[in-house]
Amino acid sequence: AQQAAMMGVPAGAIIMAQAPLRPGSTAVPASGEGTPSISRSGTPAGGAVPVVARVGGVQSPPPPPPPPADPERLAREARAAEELAPFLRDASPPSSASDGSSSSAAAGTSRGLAILHAGSLPGPDVRCACEAYGSLESFRGDFGGCRGVFFATYYDLRAARQAASELSRELGRLPGGSSATGGDQGGVKVKYCVPLSSSGPSDESQLMLTRLPGATEEGEVSHVLSSFGQVRAVHYQASSGGGDDGDGDDEDYTSYLVEFYDVQDARQALLELEHSNPWGDGAGVRVGRRSPGRRKMGKDLLLLMSGWRKQNAGRDGGTTPGS
Repeated sequence: AQQAAMMGVPAGAIIMAQAPLRPGSTAVPASGEGTPSISRSGTPAGGAVPVVARVGGVQSPPPPPPPPADPERLAREARAAEELAPFLRDASPPSSASDGSSSSAAAGTSRGLAILHAGSLPGPDVRCACEAYGSLESFRGDFGGCRGVFFATYYDLRAARQAASELSRELGRLPGGSSATGGDQGGVKVKYCVPLSSSGPSDESQLMLTRLPGATEEGEVSHVLSSFGQVRAVHYQASSGGGDDGDGDDEDYTSYLVEFYDVQDARQALLELEHSNPWGDGAGVRVGRRSPGRRKMGKDLLLLMSGWRKQNAGRDGGTTPGS
């Protein structure tokens, strides 16, 4: 670079120099205006090798290889995945139907996802990757660094399906994603998980419509509620014989359970139907109820997370209440 400056060559210019000839070789006359003759192999005739130097510039070194995975971290992540297994289901490719209708492959899907073996990934980057598929109802990275587990819950079931199918590949492209070596085949794993809100009694994605006129058909209910958002399913509810839905055994009334893909659509429908019901003032609407089995799964998952939190506090030297 100093020699180039003395010669008046501007910084950043590229200089072509010719290496010394090998013993016994002869100089080759330049073809054109000072350009050496090039052979078919791309090497200048006569054995001369062009040398390229950038004046005033610094060539950046190749990126270093990812650091080796910590065996202790991998063991903690493997134990966490094993403990979570009762709450997980393998992700299947999303339905190819353009209207997002459910299929046998999607019957076991969930709005909740668990991201496993991701301890080498920064939490904000994981959340950003999740949000690329849709709005998140909740995101928990409490156990990302210590157990390699992140929990994400989507408002829209269709967004969760898409994320379950593609998110592991996207996370593998993040800094640190290639160094994750967990699971049977290596790398970050994404599976359906019991949503963290499953312990509650209400399922906000469902609405129960009661005391509708007896002649009301399923198609009519689907048409009316589709104005709030795409409806996943409509289920006729048989009379419960005087239950709290208010139908009793009166054949003049009927009830339907309506499930939305997006929880936010169900919430909006509830707000409006409570004040203006197209089937009359006598018709009722309320949030659907979650089954006892699902509630138990949600409670058991929260208990597991609580145990993890106490273990973390003990390992970090924290104290528990009353100690």
